[in-house]
Amino acid sequence: MQVIFAGVLATALIALAPATPASNLTVRELVDRHTEARGGREALQAIHSLEYSLRIEEPGYTVDAVYRIQRAGRMRIDIYTDGNRVFSEGYDGLHAWQWPQDKRYGEPVSEDGEAALLHGIQLPIHINGLHQMTHQGHLVGYLGMKPFNGKDTYALKIVLKDHTEVFYFLDPNTWQIIGNRDFRAFHPAVDSEKKWHETRFSDFREVEGVTRAFVSENYDLKTGERVGRTTITDIKVNPEFEAGFFQKP
Repeated sequence: MQVIFAGVLATALIALAPATPASNLTVRELVDRHTEARGGREALQAIHSLEYSLRIEEPGYTVDAVYRIQRAGRMRIDIYTDGNRVFSEGYDGLHAWQWPQDKRYGEPVSEDGEAALLHGIQLPIHINGLHQMTHQGHLVGYLGMKPFNGKDTYALKIVLKDHTEVFYFLDPNTWQIIGNRDFRAFHPAVDSEKKWHETRFSDFREVEGVTRAFVSENYDLKTGERVGRTTITDIKVNPEFEAGFFQKP
């Protein structure tokens, strides 16, 4: 299915310099080239679960985390300081939850918080490939060539089933996604204010046949301030999880 979005772009793209002439490639061709650059459909779809060890750096603090995700639509992240768990949150396939360090049991999250966790499962960064978006009921459109972080890129717009819009930028040389822009709360559990954010991906490496970015840096698009940097320190592909691991504690 090919969807081309026309007209005036969203605020995140209006602020950019004028676009260069559009490529004559179709959405399908762009998606196919990106998919092959990542390792191909077979390699991507052979991944049923992932476990990332992460170092998260934000203004004023640095923490470690373990992020786990299943293709079946579940995820959980545990945050640690000095080896001690300080916060966890997850999505069990139906609902999201959070578990602060000072709470005996997990508790529900806000609507925006639940959406953020679900989007992390759905979007083509972790467990899903870009080629799977339309099969799962989302829309993918091509917006022409747009500058991103000083480079001309192929700009794509993904509209999720809940109408959330995310803009992705493909490097024309490597065909990797080198960044995205979206309008969201950076930490919904702490601050519900939504802003335009830009994420820049770098340090691409191949792990078991699939290429992914090991570094992501988040910027407030209005101020240009870097608000976070996440580095993958280890990846486990297709780990097994105990029954109930993704359920609310």
